[in-house]
Amino acid sequence: MERIGVLTMFAFIICRKKSFTNCLIVLMLIFILPLFGSPRIFAEEPSYPRIGIFHWSSASVEWYAKFDLVLTLNKRNSFAERVKALNPNAIVVSCVEDWNCVSERRVGGSYPSAWRVKDSQGNEVKIYGGGCVLGNISNYCPLVDGKRYNDQLIEDMSNAVDLSVYDGVFSDGVWDHPYGTKDVDLDRNGVNDWDEHGRDWLESVWLAGVHKTAQGIRNRIGDKILILNSGRFHNFEWETANGLILEHQPPAIYSMRYFKNQYDNWMATAPTPHVLLVDGKGDSKNSYSEMRFLLGLTLLGDGYFSFTESAASEHHYTKYYDEYDLDLGYPKGKPRSLFCEGDNYDCVWIRFFDNGVSIVNVSGKTQIITNDDLEGLNGYDGPYYRFKGGQDPNFNNGEQFDDIELMGKRTSRGNATLITGDGIILLKQPQTVVSDIIIDNVDAATSPGSSPAEFTNNWQQVVDRHVTAWTMGGRSYREIYDYAISSQGAGEADAIYRPTFGVPAYYDVYEWHGWHGPNKGDDEASNVPCEIHHANGVTKKTIDQTRNYSRWNYLGTFYFNKGNDGFVKISNDANGVVIADAFKFVYKGSNPHHDANPPAPPQGVQVKE
Repeated sequence: MERIGVLTMFAFIICRKKSFTNCLIVLMLIFILPLFGSPRIFAEEPSYPRIGIFHWSSASVEWYAKFDLVLTLNKRNSFAERVKALNPNAIVVSCVEDWNCVSERRVGGSYPSAWRVKDSQGNEVKIYGGGCVLGNISNYCPLVDGKRYNDQLIEDMSNAVDLSVYDGVFSDGVWDHPYGTKDVDLDRNGVNDWDEHGRDWLESVWLAGVHKTAQGIRNRIGDKILILNSGRFHNFEWETANGLILEHQPPAIYSMRYFKNQYDNWMATAPTPHVLLVDGKGDSKNSYSEMRFLLGLTLLGDGYFSFTESAASEHHYTKYYDEYDLDLGYPKGKPRSLFCEGDNYDCVWIRFFDNGVSIVNVSGKTQIITNDDLEGLNGYDGPYYRFKGGQDPNFNNGEQFDDIELMGKRTSRGNATLITGDGIILLKQPQTVVSDIIIDNVDAATSPGSSPAEFTNNWQQVVDRHVTAWTMGGRSYREIYDYAISSQGAGEADAIYRPTFGVPAYYDVYEWHGWHGPNKGDDEASNVPCEIHHANGVTKKTIDQTRNYSRWNYLGTFYFNKGNDGFVKISNDANGVVIADAFKFVYKGSNPHHDANPPAPPQGVQVKE
């Protein structure tokens, strides 16, 4: 039974990446291998690319289940259980406390004021622009009821969630010294420690407290995951914590030598499973080259990757790209390099995988990479192909790979130089990979390459009081709304959902709505008119929004041409409140009856010895 469970987990990983043939092979192995004794388990972690989400708000569990790694504020068992019901291999880790910020406690009551860092004048030391008070994680922190701040953090981090359901915990704020301060008095002798002791002493006593805290948590949680987020590639507690977060990572690096050496050394030191997240931020959701550059850097190691636009700010939402649905399998070896000068790390970096190759240009100048260049490297198994994608179809055009020009440049910033570039993933077999296109009432939940719904006349944007909408989590102060409503009318108010199709094909069309009134069915219309404008004409439907809440409701399969001529329109010519939330378009290929989705892994399989 244990062997079956592990193989079933691997089958789900392959199936999630939409490698249909491999999925069938693995499913057959589930039943065949036990007949021949203990099989060699050749995969226990997600295949590549490994995709994560770092999200403070509340979205549908269907959204979280698309990712391999989920970093969340949620602590309810039901949340993790529902995510894992859809994706049994999802790694779900809960954020418990920001160790830097003692004035905001997420579990239990407030921390004692004695644990707040004071300056030499006895004033509380503020951080994060004045929004928090710095906590004294050092062993100079006064005892309150026999405990210091670091003792309480150990208890809070270890007990906040059910670790039989969640895979681990993380801290959203861990520093190696009182960062950004000018006057602190940890030893409380009325003298500024920066003047009395200096940076080295402050760092030493601060990290002693961090070590006590991290080691205490590790002793309590056993082999569960622990992530410490300093926002950067810090050098502390690598032996204790499974992961760190390169938070708000811009699409540029100062030193490839530093980045790669840190990445390699961290992987050689940290306990498994490794859960480093490159949390990428770009100019916009359509900054595909920025996304590919950071994804290519991530693929040089075993990290997880996420990307969104700068407007998402503090993890209000994230985006999903075609590349995320690729199945590269596993690395065939270490990364290779091209076009380096001497021992310079500023190169074009290549990594071969079971099912393809990743290329990223970190040379600082535009480079042309050819198939001949790849063919001379150990691990080559071409020819290779660009996949045919829907979001950036001119780049991911489905053609056999011969050569490509990847952008690269250097930009001066003060006394330093930033390196930016581009990357590409090539596959061993021609494939069309189009991630689901979701058009929402706001851009935060709308897919890359497409725009949110277009509203005419009387619509009101709403923050969902019931959390039943398709949403990234309503934040009205950031103009992130969960859905829009229009009162019963004569059709003068309409909403148009217009996706941009990069690949002409048949697509399944789905609609999502929650409920608006105090209770289900109080206000919603049962006869919302819906027009689907596709390549072969217009199909009219009626949507009953008094039922089938909080789910994708299938409306039919239709052929759409490339571009944005196709759309779905709803109006308020109905018998109640009309909800305009989200529509989804799922690629089906050239055959409307072809099931492009692989089978789900078997449930409840039992093999008796």
